[in-house]
Amino acid sequence: MEESLELFPALKHLKDPGPAMAVIGLATEGRVKEALEVEGRCDEVFLRSLKWKVAVDYRLKGSAPAPPGRREILPLRRMRYYKALEALLMIQELKVLGSEIGLLQSASMQERAAREGERIMRSVEALSGEDPFLSADSLLGKIMFLKEVSLQRGLNILREIEDFAKDPYHLPLLSREGGEILLLTDQPEETLRLTAEGVSVAEKHGNHWLAGELLLLSAEAYQQLAEVSRSVEELQRARECFERAGQRRAMALADLQRAHLLVRAGRLKEAGQALKTASNILRKRGDLHDRALLASVHTLYTFRSSSSRRRKKKVLLGAIERFPIKENPRAYNILWEAVEGEGWLREDPETAILFERPEVVTLSKRVAKMIMESARETYPNEFGALLHGYPHVHSLQPIVDASRGSRSFVFSLWDRFSGKALVADGMVHSHPSGVARPSRADLYMFSRFRVNFIIGYPFSEDSMAAYDSVGNRIDFRIVDDD
Repeated sequence: MEESLELFPALKHLKDPGPAMAVIGLATEGRVKEALEVEGRCDEVFLRSLKWKVAVDYRLKGSAPAPPGRREILPLRRMRYYKALEALLMIQELKVLGSEIGLLQSASMQERAAREGERIMRSVEALSGEDPFLSADSLLGKIMFLKEVSLQRGLNILREIEDFAKDPYHLPLLSREGGEILLLTDQPEETLRLTAEGVSVAEKHGNHWLAGELLLLSAEAYQQLAEVSRSVEELQRARECFERAGQRRAMALADLQRAHLLVRAGRLKEAGQALKTASNILRKRGDLHDRALLASVHTLYTFRSSSSRRRKKKVLLGAIERFPIKENPRAYNILWEAVEGEGWLREDPETAILFERPEVVTLSKRVAKMIMESARETYPNEFGALLHGYPHVHSLQPIVDASRGSRSFVFSLWDRFSGKALVADGMVHSHPSGVARPSRADLYMFSRFRVNFIIGYPFSEDSMAAYDSVGNRIDFRIVDDD
């Protein structure tokens, strides 16, 4: 204990430093299983820190050997950095709770997140010095924070990170975090470049799980580029990586994604095989939401492969009655994809429940006209704006701090002039492709608003759809202005 306190003096300020010091000792010795058992008794702030998770998942399981010349000192050296950082963050957390509790209670969640994130960033930088490892570590912390506040700022820092990511331990991890930001900002080509480097390093050092995670990002990037065949190939590679890593659930979910894309592409025989493989695993190992997703993809497959209304109805009812489909936006949207062209289901009293959406939002005719005109003016690029009013949307707010690229509209919800989060009831953006369904990036943004509109090409009233904060489709009406 005395040695731990000497290495991490900030731990002295904790009410009960015992569990944290026990984890430090066990992890440093490579006794990961025992360390994980003790971890459950650690301070909540300690658990929230990403540093311990990264250390255990990526460095201490033996999946990545130490660079030449550093094999003996690497685990202890890195654990010292991680734990010293965690200790500092814990102390600062106690100070914040003691002196700023009133301000924290009155601030919005996003403002609080920003203040906490900036504080953590300063803390990490104070420890970084000139060591490339800690410099990259500092920037990783920034990215994790900026993903929640400003995608554009996160993207800028991603560029900065690459200058520090020389250590093979960092590149795959940074590729995953950076790849997510690039996907959220609709930059699939850049995502593919970054993840390809990460996959190469991860596979070289035997970290098959992380390679699989990166390949999932690559698959999504190819989907954004409408290259379905390449996306299917990446999902197959991800599946193989997860299989080598012994991650059967992740393997099955990759198969399920592959089945979904294969159904869309009309490759039903291959889709059926992938669906069967995923089903064999998820029915035993998957949680309720995994099985809901499985039921939705199976329903879509049935609707595309069978002409029997009786069979379609049976499969659809099984999905609706057995699983919380409406609580799983992804599963719900796949079901909608299956039944959109099946008008007869709306008339059947047993299946009409799927189409029941009691919440109705009204949209001002003037605002609807502005949305359609703006989308046409910016075509073939995307248009986006904030909306005010709920459940009646009465005004539209153009976003000043935004960037328009050849493919996407990227904007920050952080007002750099006032230093506060932009406040709105909803958002709207266009899909030049004509498909008014939410992407992963859309669902990420939806969670911040009560109502979200997507307008697809040709940008008319009929090509507009509304969604709630979790991505479920909701009804809306365009009404005359008072």
